[in-house]
Amino acid sequence: MKVDFLLKLFVPKDTSFFPLFEQDAKILIKASELLKQLMATNAIEQREPIIKQIKAVEHEGDEITHQIYKQLNKSFITPFDREDIQTIASSMDNVTDYINGTSQRIQLYKPKKINPVFIEFAEIIFLAAKEIEFSLINLKDAGKNKEKILEACINLNTL
Repeated sequence: MKVDFLLKLFVPKDTSFFPLFEQDAKILIKASELLKQLMATNAIEQREPIIKQIKAVEHEGDEITHQIYKQLNKSFITPFDREDIQTIASSMDNVTDYINGTSQRIQLYKPKKINPVFIEFAEIIFLAAKEIEFSLINLKDAGKNKEKILEACINLNTL
């Protein structure tokens, strides 16, 4: 057991991933907020600026994901499994990509009225993004925040 303690002292873990995860989560929240705005707007001409904002936010998310991958390639010891870091980054990027894809389809088909169920879906996506952000913020000290993270995961699964 003392060897483990000594290794922890002399072999630092790279903690630069946590701020990147938090930035990515904020981008996910921004995209989901914009999706909610888009779904609440029935005026076709008012949708265009929102769709452009979603596209810009999606590009920001791509940049953060690339930074996470670059950091992963530079890091010798990571705070947790490399594949898990990659999965977190790509999953958040995929959700932002799906939000952008949805907005692009709305732009393409120009529906006169948005179905109320889509407004509910957008709200659920927003709430899920908030749970993801909460989990990632608490991941910095996962041992101490284990119960909070577990509760957020349960809430996310419920959504």
